[in-house]
Amino acid sequence: MKKVILGILLGFTMAMAFTSFANSDFLTAQIATFDIEVSGEKFEGENPPVVIGGRTYLALRDTAEALGIEVYWNGDERKVEIGKTKKTVSELKSTATQGKVFREFKQSRGTEYVEEIDGEYYASASVFGQNNIKREGDKWYINIPDRSPLLVKVGTEPTENSIKDILGNTMVKLSSLGLEAEIQGDNVIIRYK
Repeated sequence: MKKVILGILLGFTMAMAFTSFANSDFLTAQIATFDIEVSGEKFEGENPPVVIGGRTYLALRDTAEALGIEVYWNGDERKVEIGKTKKTVSELKSTATQGKVFREFKQSRGTEYVEEIDGEYYASASVFGQNNIKREGDKWYINIPDRSPLLVKVGTEPTENSIKDILGNTMVKLSSLGLEAEIQGDNVIIRYK
């Protein structure tokens, strides 16, 4: 008799566990094996897209940023707030990097240096590093992280984003790249605006 009661209790316990598992909120998801494009560019979010029940799901923040929409977490009210104004990806990146240091160095005339001219700060091209200087034909660009490429020279002539110093070297206007300079003696700190 004890074995029968033990069997009934064990069976009842197993049935309850299986029933509660079957009614749980678990979903089966697969990582998407296809590309997603936003405005003609491949979408690459921080989190991979997943497929659940034949539908594709993307992380809200990744998707919103790709579309230029602001997303906020309101911790006080415990809710996500999606902005009504659209910003470009470069504007969103600009906000994310604002105030961060792009580069710190000791300046020495003739190599890396920053100079104030008519209220604007200009930096020698070498300040940006060889990896951030791009050439396409006779056009020269400064291409720093989190900013759009900036045309600074065509052939030997500067653009509206640059000037030539007294030695004929190209000096890039920092504000054109969304950067600002702080000079303390020989020390220079260049920050994202």
